Amino acid sequence: FGLYLPPEGIDIQFRSWGATSPDGQMLALVLTEKADPDVSDDAPYPAHIYLFDMERRTLRTLAKNGIEPIWSPDGERLAYVSTETFGLWIADVNNGETREVYAVDRANEHSIAPSGVTWSPDSRYLAIVDQVINQSTALVLIDTEQDEPPRALIKETPYLLGRPQWSPVADLIAFMWSAGEGGRGSHLWIIQPNGGEQKQLTNNVSGRGGLPLWASNGEWVAFSGQIQYEETSNNSDLWLISPSKHMFKRLTNSQTNSSAPGSAVSALMPLWTPDDVQLVFVRVPLEGELTEIWVISLADGSERKLLETVNIFDASLMVGR
Repeated sequence: FGLYLPPEGIDIQFRSWGATSPDGQMLALVLTEKADPDVSDDAPYPAHIYLFDMERRTLRTLAKNGIEPIWSPDGERLAYVSTETFGLWIADVNNGETREVYAVDRANEHSIAPSGVTWSPDSRYLAIVDQVINQSTALVLIDTEQDEPPRALIKETPYLLGRPQWSPVADLIAFMWSAGEGGRGSHLWIIQPNGGEQKQLTNNVSGRGGLPLWASNGEWVAFSGQIQYEETSNNSDLWLISPSKHMFKRLTNSQTNSSAPGSAVSALMPLWTPDDVQLVFVRVPLEGELTEIWVISLADGSERKLLETVNIFDASLMVGR
């Protein structure tokens, strides 16, 4: 199509190159018209969101000057961050209409945190992280119909808060927050968006690469975390936690295997398969080796390597139907 993925080494952080629609038929892609776009302080970064129909092999423009596309659960709208206003916008997939639903306070250096947007199961509300880099973060609830004004679920806090993920079946949001334990680590929390109190779910296990992702039935949250009291403290492993069942499981043990030749240092970025019985994840190997993509069975714990690659960014891995 004569279009390009945005290049590396630019001021705007591209955490994702696209997103798969809930039915698995469409890709929302962030593309530029030039391999090395012209950048000006007086104009928005020229990246746009396109919709690619994987069956028909057709491509159409959905939103100009947009990045970080996130599908609504019903597949009818996309939320995205504008490179022009830096606020949060939504686009109607069918008619292409776009509108801003949350304007950031740019005068006071506010922005929407990367990987900081999540939809409610009914596709009406959005929870976002409004940040002032190196100063504060806040978790904000947005009514996309705009019948209600934005409401802070967690007001501006000096502790780092991010990566919110709404349960697919309940009014419950999981997120990472460094509050607690004197600000050490980034722990897993949950909050009820109707005004319920927030609750810390993990202690001594700090969240690392990737999102804390719910299984489709809302029973389990998978995340990558670094345990604090083990001797080899720079390794991360995969964990499962059930807020309702009060269960906590460790799926991998990088410390045990870290002395073996070719072993992985960390297991990061878990993604559920659609049937909720496997997790696809990234192994970061010893220095000088390729990054690996693996799959682990939750039924018997067996692991299998899928492929090797040079690098995987925070949100550049997808698992389709």
